Amino acid sequence: MDSENADAETYDFVHPEHKIKSDWPVLNLISKKVASELEASLLNQFQFPITVAPQVAKISKYHEIFADVSDTKILFKVSLLPMSGSAWLCVDRLLVYALAETFFGGKGDFKDAVHSPILSHTEKRLCQFFTNCIQESLPTAWSMILELQNPVIERISLDRLSHSSDDQVVAVCDYDVNIAATEFSTQLIYSHSMLEPHQDKLRKMKQQSTVTNGFSGALKTELMNCEIDMHAVLAETKISLAEFLELKSGDFIPLREIENVLFKSNSQPLFDARVGNSNGQVSASLSRWYVPGQS
Repeated sequence: MDSENADAETYDFVHPEHKIKSDWPVLNLISKKVASELEASLLNQFQFPITVAPQVAKISKYHEIFADVSDTKILFKVSLLPMSGSAWLCVDRLLVYALAETFFGGKGDFKDAVHSPILSHTEKRLCQFFTNCIQESLPTAWSMILELQNPVIERISLDRLSHSSDDQVVAVCDYDVNIAATEFSTQLIYSHSMLEPHQDKLRKMKQQSTVTNGFSGALKTELMNCEIDMHAVLAETKISLAEFLELKSGDFIPLREIENVLFKSNSQPLFDARVGNSNGQVSASLSRWYVPGQS
């Protein structure tokens, strides 16, 4: 055979190509929702502008993502029941410094920032506030395909990285967190195994009707109870300016005989009506509809 002398090709069984090529567009929708929920939560928590911009989610090898994680990063383990396995939250150490600096009235000058992984008491408290905001944003974001049960985020040491993966492929959601015109990186990293059972939903989210029969009926009932403002001109006449200026209390203005009038709402014609007298009051008897579907 011609292929007898060909070199054998190496196949990567540890990192199968089909995992690297996973296409989960709904994960990007979830990531965008996390970003919007997180931004609102951070503003409410810290009371100064913080923007969060999501990047396109990517599937990568575990060691390629965590190879450059150093003391400049703070690592957290994230539990997202009922999903099995773990996710990771990777926060830029300088982000925590920026939160503390800005929270206490600093001008956003981070050139003298402390790069040590050891956090002060105040930084620990503000870092906890930050992770709490992420924790709050996750159930809302994931609710489009899955109901999460009280996500838990706990800090872990960097030396646990080499022992914390049950899956050699991960899905990475990057977020650019902007504070005082400075951009900081935050990553949510999901193991492939925890997402794989939900891959059908991650590929294509089921289209659900936003209006149920019950809601439709209730909406119709409420609409039928809405009030509309109708008006009609019962009579018109013309007089000269001289006659108008000569008018005084008690004078009569002759009007033409009233037969039919047009009723309108918001300048839109509703119906014609014959004007008459009923029980001593002026009344109108509907004679012709202008509303589609009415006769």
